Amino acid sequence: MLRRLVRELGRQALHAKTLGFVHPSTKEYLEFDTDLPQDMATIVEHLEKSSQP
Repeated sequence: MLRRLVRELGRQALHAKTLGFVHPSTKEYLEFDTDLPQDMATIVEHLEKSSQP
């Protein structure tokens, strides 16, 4: 099942929960937060269930 989930992902499994940087023009610090995409959350849930005794 894990192989199928990863294959169906169709992209690299990269995610940043929080991303922050200083804007090069305004010098203002900007920070953005986002939730884990559902397809990646499904993989995490599968891994958590399969690691339980």
